[in-house]
Amino acid sequence: MSRLASVAVPCSVAVLLLAACTGEDATGPAASGSDRSSASPSPTPSPSEGSSRRGTSPIFTTANEFALAPEDSPYPYTRPISPRTRTPLDGTYLRILTIEDVDGLLPFRCLRCPPFFLNAGVSTIAFHRGSYWLNHQLSGFKSLGMYTVERNRVTFFNDPWCPQDRGTYRWDVRGGALSFEPVSGTCVYEEARAKDLTKSPWTKIKPCVYLIEHLWPGPIAC
Repeated sequence: MSRLASVAVPCSVAVLLLAACTGEDATGPAASGSDRSSASPSPTPSPSEGSSRRGTSPIFTTANEFALAPEDSPYPYTRPISPRTRTPLDGTYLRILTIEDVDGLLPFRCLRCPPFFLNAGVSTIAFHRGSYWLNHQLSGFKSLGMYTVERNRVTFFNDPWCPQDRGTYRWDVRGGALSFEPVSGTCVYEEARAKDLTKSPWTKIKPCVYLIEHLWPGPIAC
């Protein structure tokens, strides 16, 4: 592996995780009214003003709550859908894989690669009230869907890569680190998804306190 390759991923990760805020972000969901008024004299944009079909930037309602672009919302391929209630799994988690972790493969964007293909760099997974979003930042792979939690098991479904499948995993959080263990699943990509989720633990982060660039779909699961 060239010297350039060995430096590329750590440098990009450092840039992505730069600028940790010392307090609540003034435009984040937890900001106070006084913080919002002092941050900018202009009114908070409404979803119609700030949204686009591409869904490339966070959108905030006038109540300063994060709202999703329509294309970033899970689609109910199957029924029943998950209840819109909090679960013990709710939150945003981050994982960083090195080039060595992925057998020396440099991160690259590939439109024809199989889904859940492991890539070096930053990946995030967010769980919020029955919906989840998985993102490999450097490769550009994304997946989303719904989930339910029953004790130490989480079941994923309504994922566009596996629209008819229900994949079940054991989950555990220790010291802020989330880990998965596959139990069952019938999707043709289930083996790849299991490798992706179980490659290494996911560290819980606070996207409403610390700026995570390119976080998808945004700071929804704080």
